[in-house]
Amino acid sequence: MEVPPDLLSRGQSLLSNDFRLLELDERERLREAVLSDARRFPLGAEFQQACERRIERSTPVMVGAERVRRLSKLPCFQLLFFDPESPEFLWASFVSNPALLWSRVELEASALERWKQSYLLGDTTPVSQRKSYRSVRILGLENREPIEAALEQVETWMDDARWSSFHVDDPWENVSRQVGMMRLHAAREDAEKEHPGRFPTVSARTLWSGGVLRVEQYHYGVWAFELRYSPAPDHAVIEAVNAAIGLDLPLDVPVDLASSVLRGDSILAANLEQDSDNPIHDAIFRCVLRPGEMTSFAALRAAIFGASDPAIQRELVGIASQFGMDGLLSEVALLTKDADLRASLLAHLQPKPFEEA
Repeated sequence: MEVPPDLLSRGQSLLSNDFRLLELDERERLREAVLSDARRFPLGAEFQQACERRIERSTPVMVGAERVRRLSKLPCFQLLFFDPESPEFLWASFVSNPALLWSRVELEASALERWKQSYLLGDTTPVSQRKSYRSVRILGLENREPIEAALEQVETWMDDARWSSFHVDDPWENVSRQVGMMRLHAAREDAEKEHPGRFPTVSARTLWSGGVLRVEQYHYGVWAFELRYSPAPDHAVIEAVNAAIGLDLPLDVPVDLASSVLRGDSILAANLEQDSDNPIHDAIFRCVLRPGEMTSFAALRAAIFGASDPAIQRELVGIASQFGMDGLLSEVALLTKDADLRASLLAHLQPKPFEEA
């Protein structure tokens, strides 16, 4: 289907400060490049095929909104597509994010202003003050190197300036993009520091919405994916993706950030109410998805005192220790009939010298 001239005219009129029209010879070349990138993204077969079909039927018409990855200095662009199955809108891709997570661009003044606020102006709200969403996955990874490699090489809508658990907020916000190599090296070393009292973590920011992906590593092959974001207007897009692949993403999460939580099968909060034949996974899922909540504490306490297998009970006590539930550990030490477990818990709970603590 030919791109309607009036749609292009409105797009050029409303978006000319950030985008330019593509020449006819550029369109096919860029569509093939996006399709090639899509085939490198490891998604489920049906979802992958649906993304590829959308790219094949759509036409890129505008390019712009350049962002530059901080460390590699790689320039990245948005492409605006015309999709004949929804001819009243344009659709924004963020470099190579999955086509079913393109953002809908309504060429009407107030809607377009909301879209620009989410995807062009950037989010400067402190990370700790944003909305959050957590999901859990079992990935079978020994370390986070494959995740960092995916962020670096595949998920090019994410900045490559990452940070670790020592920092609650983004430490790169205070580093000028024009610093020299020595200062950049020092900033990177600082950003990669881990906090000894926290779980190993890697965080990264999307280039357009500025949303933050935080990935935490736990024991037993469990990984938590946390999104920190300000609301975006793509509710219908997120709703469709939730239905297609069984997620429970908040409808107001930005689509570029949502594009980074499609790997692996999610353990959702709703799954916690189902019967489980693995009390260890059930306990750690609750603690990861609902940290600090009394429901998590109560469920773990019930599992510990209800465990008939001493080995499983010890593993559950270990989870309580990992999540800093010293009150529960004290109760177990008081009530357990396992002398070795009592001794180890009392030793663990002994006050430590200030330097060691």
